[in-house]
Amino acid sequence: YATDAAVGKGTKVAMTVADGPPITYSVAALPGSKNPASAEAFVAFLSGPEGRAVFTKRGFVTFPES
Repeated sequence: YATDAAVGKGTKVAMTVADGPPITYSVAALPGSKNPASAEAFVAFLSGPEGRAVFTKRGFVTFPES
């Protein structure tokens, strides 16, 4: 992935697929977490402005907040 190559030393993108399926990553705090408050805070960070800025900086595309 281009996002991996961007941070890998000496790594290059070997090929680009323009018409492939979108790749999405989901996140959720698990109900059985040993530390539910931290899990919820982490999810909130990732989906908030700071987390979204990190994703964008690293080359990921984010969906509009819902």
